[in-house]
Amino acid sequence: MSHDTEGCRNHLAYLDLVLGKILDALRRVGEFDNAAVILTSDHSSR
Repeated sequence: MSHDTEGCRNHLAYLDLVLGKILDALRRVGEFDNAAVILTSDHSSR
């Protein structure tokens, strides 16, 4: 696996973890159905 592919997978795994925590917190406080979670990306070049 290339370094870029491994890095991308690691970033996606971290995003999945953090997003899961956010969604769980919204459920816990009863605001899941009232919330909009918006993800954006800048696709910046190196």
